[in-house]
Amino acid sequence: MVLAVGVPGLLRKGPGGGLAAVAVGGAAAVLREDLGERAMIGDTGAHALGAVLGAAVVAGNRRPGLLVHAAAVVAAAVHGDRVTAWARSL
Repeated sequence: MVLAVGVPGLLRKGPGGGLAAVAVGGAAAVLREDLGERAMIGDTGAHALGAVLGAAVVAGNRRPGLLVHAAAVVAAAVHGDRVTAWARSL
């Protein structure tokens, strides 16, 4: 999720792009171990990466950009809940 949301921020200049790079780099560093189920960043790591992404969004956008990002976050949360419900039904 961090990679999908953060990669477009890498195209930005200024503090928003730098903060996006921090979050994407952190997520990419543990991706192989996470997907291989050898390690997990857990809630603490996920919240830290989310906070950095949130700061990148705020630093790199004006009001219209913030509204688009807010809609994307809501859509991702709804999709995540549906995937969780589907997985529990198996």
